[in-house]
Amino acid sequence: MGNLFIRRLQHLTQDNYLDRSEYQSLKAYQQQLKTEQSPSAYMGDRILNSLERYESRTTIQFRLSATDSIKFDFTPKYAESDLLPGRTIEDRLSQVSQKDNLNGTNDDPNRCASAAVLSAFLVSGGSFADALNRLGLNQAPVLNYENIHMAQEKLYDMSNVDGRSGLSLSTTYRYQRRSGEITSVIPEGEVVSAAKTMGLKVEGILGSTRATQYERKTQVEDFFARNPRGSLLTSVHLDVASGTVRPAQGEDDVNHAVLIYKRQGKYYMLDSGGSYNGLGNARKELSPSELADLAFTSTGSIFGLTR
Repeated sequence: MGNLFIRRLQHLTQDNYLDRSEYQSLKAYQQQLKTEQSPSAYMGDRILNSLERYESRTTIQFRLSATDSIKFDFTPKYAESDLLPGRTIEDRLSQVSQKDNLNGTNDDPNRCASAAVLSAFLVSGGSFADALNRLGLNQAPVLNYENIHMAQEKLYDMSNVDGRSGLSLSTTYRYQRRSGEITSVIPEGEVVSAAKTMGLKVEGILGSTRATQYERKTQVEDFFARNPRGSLLTSVHLDVASGTVRPAQGEDDVNHAVLIYKRQGKYYMLDSGGSYNGLGNARKELSPSELADLAFTSTGSIFGLTR
């Protein structure tokens, strides 16, 4: 029959991952084995004692045998009532994921764009009190995890009119037939509605001609020159297993949205999907090549957001 604890562990990790809820279930099963004085509890104690050292880590890889290894995906310990730590609003937002531990929310996997729009409002200088007021939320304007998660959820619910997962975004344009020059860019979709709810202006960003519509370096640099407190909502592809963001290869490849902003000559990305509350890993400084891939040459939609 084999070791009961190992069998339960293998059952829970058929996808090669053990998330926090599965980890808690495994610990409860181990307690049951100990209560029953099962011989299998010895192996359970050894494995769980090893894993407890890593509970504050984002992802670790645990080798079960010479050939089998399991990735353990842990969320760090935090409370929804905790204040967001940090000196600046950007520091605080670096702590925030779109995932939460609240009973009153149910769209955590779909809130990337609403999280990005809310962050755009805050990094542009908007107050959290004003954000809550625009969303019709009556709680005190305390910037803790619970309140910002509730704000993400409310903005998503207000904007998601088509009932499909996530908020839609796309770009259309008009152009001169003879030269191919793009004369106007029209941002469209539920993201536009979300931005308007927050009092943000939306600017679709494309290259100068039909042939070069995805060559946007000049347009992105011009946007930040005109709007130093502005930000770019950028559609990307998120590898859900690894949490890695990469440029979208066409609209069919888009499953996520991130926010890019500029401070003191450096570009940063805020990513609510591949991050964890309380770890400070929602923000990443972009290298020149990463910026080029995500903003200058990406085939995804890019919206400039300003107050």
